[in-house]
Amino acid sequence: MSQEDALIREVEEDLRRDRVEQLARRYGPAAIGVVLLVVATAAGYVGWQTWTRSAREDQTLRLTQAVLIGQGQGATAAMDALASFAEDTDGTVAALAKLIEAGMRARNEDVETALLLYRQVSDDSTVDRLYRDLATVLLATHGLGRQDQDAAWLQTRLATLATPGNPWRFSAQELLALLAAEQGDLARAHEMLQSLATDFETPEALRNRAANLAELYGKSTS
Repeated sequence: MSQEDALIREVEEDLRRDRVEQLARRYGPAAIGVVLLVVATAAGYVGWQTWTRSAREDQTLRLTQAVLIGQGQGATAAMDALASFAEDTDGTVAALAKLIEAGMRARNEDVETALLLYRQVSDDSTVDRLYRDLATVLLATHGLGRQDQDAAWLQTRLATLATPGNPWRFSAQELLALLAAEQGDLARAHEMLQSLATDFETPEALRNRAANLAELYGKSTS
């Protein structure tokens, strides 16, 4: 398995724990994004592992130290160290630090800052496309249900990912369906989720989740 495939699988499989369909039943689609915080940390960590294999030794050491600070000095110190590291570097290297920091901030209920960091990575043309697209997926994930997020912008960006050949297309398609449900278009959400559920190229965990949500929204439109 390639490094990129490992990163993508880590993000997709981690969603299995969240039981999104149960939350949709209880709280509605607006609450879905709140419980996907673990994805950011997982994605950032795997991205960090990927990068350390080829990055310069001094940068690897600094990024490793910034991540490990959290174990001894707490999350705040780790986030500060990651922010400092990102300021001293650029491109994909800085983006990986921001992804990790954003995941930690989201987990510590600073979602607003996390969204800002994801947007920075998503908009940075110097960052490898894989990580820019990942940042877009995470931005949409955490932005669901928040009035301070531009739903039209998210839909446009996700639509560019939900195309054949893009490694994040299945997550993007799912998020587009959830955005449609959030806006009250349950019929469109049902159609998109049903398509994911019947596409055998869809990762198994996501396909099962899409099937459950499609059934839920199908009942709402019948």
